[in-house]
Amino acid sequence: MTHTIAFLYDQDESRFLEPVSYLLLSALAKRAGFHTVFLDDHSTPKLQRALASLSPFAVCASAYTGGEHRIAELMRAVKEATPHAACIVGGSHPTFHPAYLENAPAIDILLRGEADDVWPLLLQRLATRTSYADLPNLSFRVDGKCVHTPLASLKTDLDDLPYLDRDVSPVIRDKPLKCFVTNRGCMFRCTYCFEESLAKLVEGKGPFFRRQSIPRIIAEVAHVKAHYPLQFVM
Repeated sequence: MTHTIAFLYDQDESRFLEPVSYLLLSALAKRAGFHTVFLDDHSTPKLQRALASLSPFAVCASAYTGGEHRIAELMRAVKEATPHAACIVGGSHPTFHPAYLENAPAIDILLRGEADDVWPLLLQRLATRTSYADLPNLSFRVDGKCVHTPLASLKTDLDDLPYLDRDVSPVIRDKPLKCFVTNRGCMFRCTYCFEESLAKLVEGKGPFFRRQSIPRIIAEVAHVKAHYPLQFVM
């Protein structure tokens, strides 16, 4: 049986830059044996028809502060079409404001912070209908009350991450500009930047600033150049 995960990808918001977080989550899901689909038409009738046809076991989206209400409404439409699917939302808003779950009844799970290792485990638990209450970086409800599990240690071996999945959408695949995430965190603590708040949130979870090795970076760029259109690198 194929287990499908649907990502609600906003093509307009990623008109110029690739949605790297979605592409990484898709790659991690595929590495764990799951099938992924990107849905970029979010008009309610079309979205609901697509979901009814796909019958995904999980539907995922990312929420930033200012756009969180739109995502909550989008997930309400998802629940109407596929009530059995787990509605999962990650991104900056759930990470900094996990109480978001309290006012978003259609969302089942918040995925908070860096969740590279937790994400495949969560999918496996959902696919096998087993408890995920012991997994870190999650917010969910138990008997109507919101539960927030602790954040896990930060991933230090970024070379272990798969290449971004650029095959999920022809629009993404054919973009001449490709993004490469070669590090995480920041060496500086500028007060106007979210990195300072994020560093405080994960304090004690390991080194905040981490890098991929140069050979790993070169290998991914070479792979993309060999398999996809590439004129600009970011």
